[in-house]
This record gives sequence, structure tokens and C-alpha cells, in this order.
Amino acid sequence: MTTTKSNRLRRALAALFVVSTMMASVQLGTTSQAFAETPQKRAVPDYDGRGPEPTTVGEDMLWIPRVVLSPVYFVTEYILRRPIMFLVTEAERAGLLDPDVFTFGDGNIGVVPTVLLDFGLQVGMLPSAGIYFWWDNFIAKGNHLRFRAAFGGDDWIELDLKDVVEFGADNQYEVYLKGEYNRRRDQVFAGIGAKGGPVGRYGLDELRATVGFDWTISGRSFLRLDLSLNNSDFFRGGCCNQPSVTSLIDAGSLDGFPPGYDAEGVWAFESHLVAAWDTRKRRPQDESGFRAEIRGGLSANLREGKSGWGHYGATLGGYVDIWEARTLGLILQVDFADPLGSTPVPFTDLVMLGGDDLMSGFVEGRLRGRSTVVLSLDYRWPIWFLLDGWIHAAVGNVFGAHLEDFELGKLRASFGFGVRPSSDEDHPFSLMIAAGTEPFEDGAAITNVRFVVGTSSGF
Repeated sequence: MTTTKSNRLRRALAALFVVSTMMASVQLGTTSQAFAETPQKRAVPDYDGRGPEPTTVGEDMLWIPRVVLSPVYFVTEYILRRPIMFLVTEAERAGLLDPDVFTFGDGNIGVVPTVLLDFGLQVGMLPSAGIYFWWDNFIAKGNHLRFRAAFGGDDWIELDLKDVVEFGADNQYEVYLKGEYNRRRDQVFAGIGAKGGPVGRYGLDELRATVGFDWTISGRSFLRLDLSLNNSDFFRGGCCNQPSVTSLIDAGSLDGFPPGYDAEGVWAFESHLVAAWDTRKRRPQDESGFRAEIRGGLSANLREGKSGWGHYGATLGGYVDIWEARTLGLILQVDFADPLGSTPVPFTDLVMLGGDDLMSGFVEGRLRGRSTVVLSLDYRWPIWFLLDGWIHAAVGNVFGAHLEDFELGKLRASFGFGVRPSSDEDHPFSLMIAAGTEPFEDGAAITNVRFVVGTSSGF
């Protein structure tokens, strides 16, 4: 599993890094001119004289989404896909995508640079750059080493080290050890609950050690269990011309520090269990099917003795492969967080929406609460090797305990489009423009806009 994915993504990672770094400096006008000069392909001759094959009902029905989504198609085709293809083609001609540039030995060792930009109209994150290193069959066959380092300036560093051991028929089992260190000064806190509050920044200094087990049951169905120790400390952060959480409290905009934000921080033992049943086949087969996932976890705050909290949730999705991997999906997701004693759930362990989840119009941490519910409609279609075009529209929000204050008027909307990996298991690259709104009862005005480009963080 890990070896296969590493071999499959090695060239794509190199290509996508070139794209993400060059897009910041290449003018689209120059790119468009280059495409205008590209010669047109000749028509395919009718060798047997029988004319074109008759269209199917599915193909005839495609004109409906084509008309409705034509503005988005124009953007993804002429502003995203074609410039990407141009940049990759030119990089390949220049020899930048030669596997020997990034790999060593027999190709089982390699290192590629990474970059991630996440800009926001209201709330953004600091840009970062780093490296991603892999060593397949490290020391022994079936043992794979991964390392990632990213930097974003003062008080901004992320380090991840992971060792994976595969075994069993077709390497269906994985045991892994993972260590993470994050020091970020650009973390977001904007209140708790459906309404939220003013946006403030805080600093997070986190150290985590994890041992886990993955069982690929069949196809896309899996079982995952992990145990971890996590130490989180907080400091006065700052980013993007926005006040710190401490400044908001001093100004009276917040009633006090959120739960868990104190001098002692959070020192916790955590356990997580995820089980997913997925009937979808993999390309090039029809991807229609259903996916159901249940997840849960228990955490104990080792600094508080008897205090702890639990997480649990579920996702249910239905997918229809309309025609040749053009797939429409409807996904419902709910999550909950409950204290197991008298101490509230730390704000960093409340359930959140934003980032790479279904409400991607918001940055991670923008929405926090005791419970969440999201209904999302996604449409994906292939545009390039290992990459899909992607459109999403979702409604959802965070609420109090067990959705006790749920109302339709308190829901927010999130919508956007972009480019993502064609496989849910692979996340080397993201290119996205998305927006999020205020609750419907407050006018549903667009207050959050995100532009994300670069290789993903973590593994």
C-alpha cells in the first residue's frame, strides 16, 4: 500500500511542486498567449465510413450540468487546468521533472520541496515552505520512513516523522509510529457555537507521539486504531493584522480565555477508532456506491486527574458515477464532543469545521462547538493525471451539546471549486477557491474567502 502509493505519486509530487511555486510568478496572460499559439488537433478520420457512434442517454443528460456549470468549467479549464498543463510541460522540457532530480538509489529514497499558501479575505494563514522525504524499505523490506518539515517564519515550524511497517496479504495491515511537533503563532479562535465571535489569534506549541494500526479490509473499507500522548501549550500569537486572543480579552471583546487555554495547557492521553465501509470501486471502474464511516475516541487530561472527554461521529455518503468518472456525491456528516467529568472539553478538542473538511470555505478552527452537522453536495471529474476538478456546495455549522440549539436559520453555507487528487487516499496537492457565509438568519453574507495552493501538510 505505502510503497505502491509512493511510486505512483513520486512524479506527481515533483510536477505539482513546480506548478504550485511557478503559479505565484507566472502571469496568466502569458500563459493564455502560449495556449493561443498551440496548433489545433486535426479531426479524427472516419476510416470505416459508419460515422460517429450514437450517444447514450447518460451522455445526452450531461448537457444539463454542462450548461449550469459552464462558468465554473471556464475557470477550471482555462485558468486552472490549461495553465497547469503548460507549466508542467515546460518544466518537463527543462528537465525539472526528471525522477533522478528527486530520487536516489533505486528510486526508493527521495526528497521534494513543498510549499503551501492559504490566503483568506477575512481569515488566512501564514505561508510555509519545506521538504518531504521518503525512504521505502528502510532497514528492512516493508518498512517505510517518512519525514516532513515546514517553516513559516518566526514561531512557525512543523515537523513530522513516521515509520510504517506493512505486512499480510497484499500489505493489507499497517503498524506505524509517528511523532509530531508544531509551533504555530497563527492559530485561529473565533468563539464557540453557531454565532461565533471576533477573530483572534493564539500560539500553539504541540508535541504528539502516536502508535497506530490500519487494516484495509477490502477496496476502500478500512479499520483504524491509534493511541497517542499529546502535550499542548499556548502562547500569545499574532498574524495577519488581527488581534491576539489575549488582546480581545483585555479589550472586553471576549469574556475570558476559552476552556483549556491556561498556563498549564493540555497534557492528554488520546485514543481514536475509525471504521469505514465503502462499496465504491476504484478507477477505471464505475465509482458509484455508498460510504459509511463511524468514529469515536476517548481522551484523558493527565494534568487534571479525573477529567476527560469523548468524541464520536458518523458520515454517510452516496455517489453516482454519471459518466466516465464524473461523479456526484451527497454527504451527511455529524460529530460530537462531550466532557466525561466536570471539566469542560478543551477548546482545541471541540469538534471543528473548516480547513480540508466539507466546509472548506472556512479555515481550520474558524468554527468550533460541542456538535456539528454538515450536508454537502460534491461534483468531481478527471482533468489530468492523478488530479480531479472539484466543486462543492455545503450547508452546516457548529452547535451546542448534541445539536441542542440546532435551527435551520443558524446554518452557514460553504461553496467553492478547485483541483484535488483523484484518490481520497492521496493528498499531495490542493488548489482551491472557496467561500463561507454568515448564518442564514443573519443574512448569509459572504464573510470568508479562501485561496489555497500548494502541497498538503502532514501525512
